[in-house]
Amino acid sequence: MRISVIWGAILALFLNAFASACPLPSTASLAEVKAQSEQTINRSVRVDGVVSGVFTGRDQLGGFYLQQPSARKGQLPAGIFVYAPRLSGDQQQLLRRGAHIQLQATVSRFRGNIQLTEPQQLQSCGMVELVPVPFALPLPAAQRADYTDLLVHIPGPLTVTSNFDLLRYGSLLLSSEGRLIRPTQHSAIDEDANHHRSIILDDGSYRAYPDPVPYLDALGTRRVGTTLPEGVKGILTHAFDEYRLHPVQEPQFRDDNPRPAPPPAPEPGHLRVATFNMENYFVTPGRRGASNQRELQRQRSRLLAAFHGLDADVVALMEMENHPRALQDWQQWVSRTQSDSREYRVIAGPDPGSDAIQVVLVYDRKRLELMGVDSLVDGVFQRHPVVGHFRDRGSDQRFSVIGVHFKSKTRCPAEGDVDLGQGCWNLQRTQQARMLLQQLGSPAESRFLIAGDLNAYGREDPVRLLQEAGMVNSLGAFDRQTQNYTYIFFGQSGTLDYIFRSSALNDLARGGGIWHINVDEPPFLSYQNPQHSRSDEPWRSSDHDPVWADFAFD
Repeated sequence: MRISVIWGAILALFLNAFASACPLPSTASLAEVKAQSEQTINRSVRVDGVVSGVFTGRDQLGGFYLQQPSARKGQLPAGIFVYAPRLSGDQQQLLRRGAHIQLQATVSRFRGNIQLTEPQQLQSCGMVELVPVPFALPLPAAQRADYTDLLVHIPGPLTVTSNFDLLRYGSLLLSSEGRLIRPTQHSAIDEDANHHRSIILDDGSYRAYPDPVPYLDALGTRRVGTTLPEGVKGILTHAFDEYRLHPVQEPQFRDDNPRPAPPPAPEPGHLRVATFNMENYFVTPGRRGASNQRELQRQRSRLLAAFHGLDADVVALMEMENHPRALQDWQQWVSRTQSDSREYRVIAGPDPGSDAIQVVLVYDRKRLELMGVDSLVDGVFQRHPVVGHFRDRGSDQRFSVIGVHFKSKTRCPAEGDVDLGQGCWNLQRTQQARMLLQQLGSPAESRFLIAGDLNAYGREDPVRLLQEAGMVNSLGAFDRQTQNYTYIFFGQSGTLDYIFRSSALNDLARGGGIWHINVDEPPFLSYQNPQHSRSDEPWRSSDHDPVWADFAFD
């Protein structure tokens, strides 16, 4: 199917060649210019081609693309970029997509790509119908080279799988077959396959920090999971070590992943447990997190909106500053903003560890009685897990919640616990999971929940070890259909945050979920950029999504 469509596009270009004629014979074809690049560098050539994309506006690429009006049988036409920052008004008028033109220019190389520079003697050769060449994903990088500098159509649906570079470079990462999933999240995912499925949607410019930011919706965001049902048409090029597409018409997005409502309120008598990585909640400005008091106020407001939106009875919080002032600050503001039906208390373990951040628990005194709090102290942990022992006042049932934050995948060592496919420090995270199980007892006999950031994806060793020991993931199975995710890294979604229940709690489990308020949002919507978003809403309050699970303690 792909071959026949490509041949149709080539045939249309070939027939169009007879519909227009240029005033002078060309001294070289575009294909010859690109194929004989070493011989033609710094030479002046007369070429003709069809204008396929115009990017001469302010802050754009400073030129336009030409494409051969015909191609040899079985080959794709050649395309090339013409760098033309100083066109006259009359010359600019000639540059319409589909215009067949002739020009004199110098062959040059820029960042490894052959291009034409400073065109002169632009002449019109008429208008032709330019048919985009089909370019269907997935496609390996080696096969993309033949399409470089051509007008292509990538059929839909395509999915926004990363918006990380939207503010700085005005680009999105798109993928076919849905968002990209971390390979170690699911056994069927392959790293190379992810690369073959993805392409950068650029904005016709390589300038940093475009103003306005492109591709935003009416709410000022562009969430991961948004789709382009009809695909996108544009010029495929290779720049900055990546293949990217500069659209020739405005991409049409469909909001298939809108901002979600808060989780439904727990059923009467049901108890809700949640976990949330706060992304460096520091009341000492400048160390981590907020750099000044204004930023801290905005950060706090968003985190409070997220916290109260969970409507949980117990919440395990990660990445709070390891200082009593941080606990006091959070206690003060939670108390000020809680509803009349809640009476939250913040607790830390007696020994939170030596790290700059700590794990704390927040529980509702009206619903639960705290029977005790411990720290699991062991050399394998820098951030000691905090254990809260609770009695449900309504049912008199008892259970424990263990808040955890395993070793991250950063600051990798040169040897020892290096990255062997699951990120560095995987051996230490696995040992942390093993130590938890040794300290907590049999999952079949004891009622406890492990809630927190394991820094391990769904098929990695720490998660597998917990499951093999009888712990049950409250989010269910990991597969591409459910697409459970709480974190996005390099455009690949996966789960780092969990609520594992001991099998003794299976009969009480009543479901749960992830509140996708953060990782799908562009990072520039954080509290550090107040001009882009409000501070009293939960969106992009952190770089992790919170997780919740309900239990029938009634």
